[in-house]
Amino acid sequence: MFDISTGFDYNEKTDEMTFTHSQDVTPILMENEARRMSAAAPMGQGLGRKVASIDMVTIQEAKKQGYDLFKTSDREKWLILHPQYRTVRAIDTGRSGRIIVK
Repeated sequence: MFDISTGFDYNEKTDEMTFTHSQDVTPILMENEARRMSAAAPMGQGLGRKVASIDMVTIQEAKKQGYDLFKTSDREKWLILHPQYRTVRAIDTGRSGRIIVK
C-alpha cells in the first residue's frame, strides 16, 4: 500500500528519544473524494459498503485523541469531524433520528 516513514530524534539534554511516523495520504484522500462524488457510490443501504479509507498513521493519531476507530460509535464521531476520510457523502447508521418516549 503506502509506505510509512519512521524517524527518531534523540535529545541529549533530557535523555529522551522521540519516534515519529508519517505517511503520504494524498492518494487515499483523492480516492475518497472520487468515491464520494461518484454516482457509483449510492447513499442506499448495503452490507459491506465501504464508508471510509483511513491510513494506519491517522488511526494511531486518532487513538491518541481518544477515538478507537475500530469501534463503530467512535468511528462515526471521528468521521463527522474528518469528512475527507469518508468515501460516502453520509453514513447511514440505520437510526431514524426520532426519539420514542413511553
